[in-house]
Amino acid sequence: MFDYNQLKQVFHNIVVNAFEAMPDGGTLTVRTTLLRRETSPHQEGRFVKIEFSDTGEGIPEEIIREVFEFYYTTKRAGSGMGLAIAKQIVEGHKGVVYIESRKSAGTSIYIELPVDMES
Repeated sequence: MFDYNQLKQVFHNIVVNAFEAMPDGGTLTVRTTLLRRETSPHQEGRFVKIEFSDTGEGIPEEIIREVFEFYYTTKRAGSGMGLAIAKQIVEGHKGVVYIESRKSAGTSIYIELPVDMES
């Protein structure tokens, strides 16, 4: 139900960003959770939530909304395409991606994808 190569690209982009945010080392934690939530008044959906949390530098609050925009980068060698493409791929799989970050305390990126447990 998922395009393996596309999701591999999403995970790769997130992991590379996490390691770049921890130039002196740190911890990257990946967690998965199965969620159930109402998708309409008479239907419940199941989602897999994938969380990538690093102990890096964090993202300043004033730019956090821009990190998923095409061509936005804070890196000298960055293209600003990685997270924008990741968002596009996740949304193409009918999922959502969002981010939480605190300056000097790390960043968490969450991906929620619908899953069909019946198949």
